[in-house]
Amino acid sequence: MFNHRTLLSRLLQGFVVLALFVGLLLPVGSWTKTAHAEAEPDATDLTDQCEITLPERSESFLYRFTDGRYNSRVSFTKDETLTIAVPDEAAGLYVAWYTAPESALVEMLDSSEAVISTTTASTELLNDYYIVPEGCASIRISGEKAFAISELSVYDTETPPDALSIMAAQKTQPEVMIVLAHTADEAYYFGSLLPYCRSDDVAVVFLMAYSREAQQEAIELQYSIGSRMQPIFAGFTYFRSYMDNDQMYAVMDEDEITEYMLRLVRKYQPNVLITHDIAGEDGDCTTALAATHVQLAAEQATEKK
Repeated sequence: MFNHRTLLSRLLQGFVVLALFVGLLLPVGSWTKTAHAEAEPDATDLTDQCEITLPERSESFLYRFTDGRYNSRVSFTKDETLTIAVPDEAAGLYVAWYTAPESALVEMLDSSEAVISTTTASTELLNDYYIVPEGCASIRISGEKAFAISELSVYDTETPPDALSIMAAQKTQPEVMIVLAHTADEAYYFGSLLPYCRSDDVAVVFLMAYSREAQQEAIELQYSIGSRMQPIFAGFTYFRSYMDNDQMYAVMDEDEITEYMLRLVRKYQPNVLITHDIAGEDGDCTTALAATHVQLAAEQATEKK
């Protein structure tokens, strides 16, 4: 009989294996590698030397770009633009999006406002670092849809400072995917697995996050242990509940989470799935919800669409 410390059977030639356990993959003592921080380049923050132009209605919120509070942000409609006049030494732009933008452009302009380069912002990354080319006099950020920015800074190096915890979007076909109900669950319930999460072959998924700050903490934790793949944030409304499991769908839309989990598994095609105890952790039905829908997705993923 399988429990949450046991790997379930492999499905359809190894397309997906479902693992429901909270314990060890291997004893922690067997881990012999440690995460080595990348050498941080000498970087100078040039933000104070920049002239940032916001829409008139948002001018009083300029301080939010540098307040270090990821829950604060400046919001832009699809018709609004952010412009940053940068000094000659500028070489890199850090943008912490409040939510990953659906359709945003980062344009580098010369002194005559001709476009030098255009980058479409990733729809998966919360934090990104854009190289500022030589000859760039200003940067323009706009979107075909509304977007919001929590933090923004300009540096004199093309290599992002290590303190920014810049990560890449999760690649497909990881060896292992860990699906968790909430941010911080990876440390609270799966702490023994953290050393393995430094691998690019381990994807971490959070169904809920209490706030943007909580997402940032999760990113920084993964970065600190050596991972360079950003966790996947599903974006479901955060809650913890100790109600009867039969009542949990009064808060969560069953069809929505079923469809999301199935898309997730089909998109990334992990070889092994790890999630919470199927009975829930410490009486929290949201962890049981995660485990239930991971199991359903594993069973349905190989069915014809």
